[in-house]
Order: sequence, then C-alpha cells, then structure tokens
Amino acid sequence: MTMSRRNFIVSLAAALIGASPACRYSSDQDEFVTASKSEEYLAQDVELQSLLETHVALPLREMTAKKRLPADIDSAAIVIENRTGDVLAYLSTIQPDSDYDNIRRLVRSCGSVAKPFFYGAALEVGVVAPDETLIDEPTCFRCVSCRGGTYCPDNYGGVYSHGPISLRNALAQSRNIPAIKVYQRLTQNQFDGVIESLGLPKPSNYMTAPLGWEITPLRVAAAYTVFANGGYAVEPRFITHTVTNGKKTETPIRQRPHVFSKAVCDWCISAMRLCLMQGTGRAAAGLADCLAGKTGSSDSAWACLFSSQITAVCWVGRRNSNADTKTTGGKLAMPLLAGFFADVRKTRPQLTPSWRKA
Repeated sequence: MTMSRRNFIVSLAAALIGASPACRYSSDQDEFVTASKSEEYLAQDVELQSLLETHVALPLREMTAKKRLPADIDSAAIVIENRTGDVLAYLSTIQPDSDYDNIRRLVRSCGSVAKPFFYGAALEVGVVAPDETLIDEPTCFRCVSCRGGTYCPDNYGGVYSHGPISLRNALAQSRNIPAIKVYQRLTQNQFDGVIESLGLPKPSNYMTAPLGWEITPLRVAAAYTVFANGGYAVEPRFITHTVTNGKKTETPIRQRPHVFSKAVCDWCISAMRLCLMQGTGRAAAGLADCLAGKTGSSDSAWACLFSSQITAVCWVGRRNSNADTKTTGGKLAMPLLAGFFADVRKTRPQLTPSWRKA
C-alpha cells in the first residue's frame, strides 16, 4: 500500500484552501509544458500507520493526560520491512505542538536492546559457545578509566542467579553481569567490525557498552533486521520509487555487509523468543510463536519486536529533559508494541508467520 507523496501533499493543500488539485497557480503556460513531472512514492503502509497511532501514540497521550506519565513524555516508533528496509509506519513524536523527528534525530542510550548485537558477535567469532553457562553474581571488573580502577555494575533490580546461568537465559533475562563477561571476550576491533557492519555508531564509553549506548531509533530498527535476514541488515528506504515523465525508477534496496551466520541468527532469535516467554518481554508472551524481541531500560524505555517479515522499535522518554522515566522497557514500551502486533496478526497474518522449527 504505497502512496504518492506529491499527490498527498497537493490534495491536502487543495483541501485546506478549498481548491481542486488540478488548479494551476502560475500564469506562465510554458511552465506546464516544459517542466518535468516527478512523483515520489512512499513506502508507508496506511493500515500499519493507523495501527501504530492506535497502539502507541493514543495510549501514551491518555497516560499523560491522566498524569500516569510526565507531561513532557515523548515517543518514537517505526516499522521496517526486513527484506527491503521499507519504512512501513513511522511515529516521529506524540507531542501535539512539535514536529521534532525523534526517529532520525533523537540520540539516547538504547539500554539492553544492544545486548543481542554483541552476543551475536561473540558467538560469531567463537569466544563463547551456544550452550555455555556463566556465573551470575555481583562482580567488579578492571577499568583503567574508572575511579578506583574498577567498574562494579549491578543487574537490574539487584537480581542475580548467584550461580551459573545459560547464555540464552542471560540474554532473555537481560542480566548485566553475564553480558559484560561475554562482551569482554571480544577485542575492540571485533566489536567495532560488527557494529560498523550493522550501521551503528561507536559507543562513547566502551566499558559500559553492554548496558547500551547512544543510538537513534531508526538505526536500532535497521540493525535489528540482521536477525530475520540471516545475517545482514538493510538500510531504511522511505521512498520505494519515483515516476518522472512516466518513467519509473526504483529506489535500490541497500543491504549492509553480511555479519552473522544463519546459525548465530537462529540462536539469537531463540534467545529473544525466550525473552518474550520467560524474560523481560513477557508482555508479548502470547506472540512468541511468531515474534522475537528485546527490551531496554535506561533513562528511557525501549522495546524491539520482530517477525520474519517486519521489525518494529518503540522508544518512550523525556526528549527535552532526558530525565528518568522511572519505568522499564518491559513495563512501558513492550506492551505498546505487543498491542500493535496483536492487531497485525489479526488483520495482516502474512506479516507474522510462525517461526520455522530449527
């Protein structure tokens, strides 16, 4: 369901001034004879756009009106087709008097939604084994740049296994200590190679990278297509094609370099399905047969959900102040995306087929 951006804009302008879209506004008749006619066709899917507004924008506005969220809360949500990168739905802000594009311009720590990238990197180079277990307990790490020479992070909420935890469960439950242990087995060059292939910026602080670093929602969504695509991410495509004087020109699909093997992607998908069933993404547990995903919690709330066909990302935070929302991605952002996908499954089941058995 694509639409011509030119036709949409012209029709809207005509409606606002009470004119027909066919009206001419220039007295120079030659202009209409010699000028080329060009139309750009957006990748936007009208039905999915409406569902995104219904399940993300409206609930957040209602929570804000009822003072369950701060008045300055804002959001960004995006839906991308995995194969092409087509941006099917796009929510840039929920603030009524703002035209700020949070999707492309807002840079915030993505929290634990970054974890699958370096788990995949570690599996790809073989520094961890898929069935490995790690000790999950309070741990301090050597850190030259840190005060006292050590870095002592916590698991969220102070929850630990106080013993071995499988790699898959560590990712599903978003445990920070095992994540840092996995990350520290990578060289910086290995890590940089992966995030560069995914189109992600380098973190400003490599020590805390497993807990997230500053990325725009658009880049997070594009990078997450790597898992469903079997190892390569795609660049977002807002315009599918242009038509100039009757000649159609397709916007090329841009695949990024292949970075993960299919086996690594399958492992990451299984761990992120477990995240929905037993981990921090339980708000979408009923969709784990066709979706996988991850939550992230920093000063903002993040959630990523994807099927074999489409990927969606939602950010909720305080854009102006960047003050803490005092909630998690699992409690705030994931339920919004789960509602969106529940409706997608009913109305567009071809976008949420069941995962194939490994």
